[in-house]
Amino acid sequence: MHRAVRPLAHHATAPVTAKAIVKAATTEKAELTKFDRKAFKKEVKHQLAAAPKSTTVEGKSQIVAAVLCFFLGGLGIHDFYLGRVGKGILQIILSILLVGFILVIIDFIRILLGTEKPKDGDYAKKL
Repeated sequence: MHRAVRPLAHHATAPVTAKAIVKAATTEKAELTKFDRKAFKKEVKHQLAAAPKSTTVEGKSQIVAAVLCFFLGGLGIHDFYLGRVGKGILQIILSILLVGFILVIIDFIRILLGTEKPKDGDYAKKL
């Protein structure tokens, strides 16, 4: 049994093809995706605006960082303590070449002045 399919009145003028269906589907998907991205960006901006402006890193002390820099600065231990692993490794390499001790002196002064801070925020305990 085959039934004849009659086109609807509003579809009678435009034949439905596979290309038209794909085009309609991708247009709807693109519009939905664009809307989702806008909503996501708006939500992220809202969350960032509500976040506290200054954060302190739990357990990082300026005194400990200064002592580590003074006694073990050539090994870059203070950089590892402050969360700067890449700089710590670079400090070890430069210390082997006897150039890194200049950076240790600079880091020690910056820690005492408070300009050298942990990677994720500020000190929990200051001088």
